[in-house]
Amino acid sequence: MSERSARNKYVKIRTTSDERDVWQALADEEGVSLADLIRKRLNDSALKSPKSKSVQRVVLEADPKVIRELSRIGSNMNQIARAVNAAGLQPEDVITVLGFLSDVAADLTVIREEVLTQAQAHDLSSQGVDFVSR
Repeated sequence: MSERSARNKYVKIRTTSDERDVWQALADEEGVSLADLIRKRLNDSALKSPKSKSVQRVVLEADPKVIRELSRIGSNMNQIARAVNAAGLQPEDVITVLGFLSDVAADLTVIREEVLTQAQAHDLSSQGVDFVSR
């Protein structure tokens, strides 16, 4: 069976007139049909795997005590949020709670920066790993 007779499936796409004209001009320049041009371009190995920056996930071991403490902080913050929502606080009380939560958020930011600093100390940049701060 020849290569052309084995092709019995269709791929339909919508293009603008300008796109189709450009593609047809390219096909004419190469002396092939539009279908052959598209097939050739899509089957080209350079197009099969475009160069993109891959993301590598790195898991660093953490001190279990730190993990437990962070978990407690998160639980406490959830309890505070539930209590604030349920209590129907006066505006001045809400301001007090927001001040407290702001302090907790600042403390968590400090902890996060310390963890990033320690992670960078492992110097995984040679393996393509970047540590960034949000």
